[in-house]
Amino acid sequence: MGTVEKSQQVANKQFRSAPYHLSASVALDFLTSSGRYQKIIIPASIFDQLCVHLGNAHKVKQWIGARCAEVETLSLLCVEQYLNIMLRDKLGVVRHSEQTPRITVSTWQPVHYCSTDQHQEMD
Repeated sequence: MGTVEKSQQVANKQFRSAPYHLSASVALDFLTSSGRYQKIIIPASIFDQLCVHLGNAHKVKQWIGARCAEVETLSLLCVEQYLNIMLRDKLGVVRHSEQTPRITVSTWQPVHYCSTDQHQEMD
């Protein structure tokens, strides 16, 4: 097997192991111990960098969840700022620029569906 063929095989293996996204961002939903639902939106480029740095997507989700748990009682703005500070520290970004993608945090409520029978009992 030639050197070119080996390098192509290595490149193919690296490509297959890289995280793949259908959209420009990754959304993670968390329920904090205080009962607040948080939706974390991470740009796909940042998620990929974290996957490479931490090892895989599961570890990234666990890392984000742990950082959220550290500041779960603070406002959503504080949680967002904290996540971005920790992200810059983890990836070694020296200073923030306007072009650097940011993690955003919002709150959401799950949708509860009830069957027709339950709806009639409620009336």
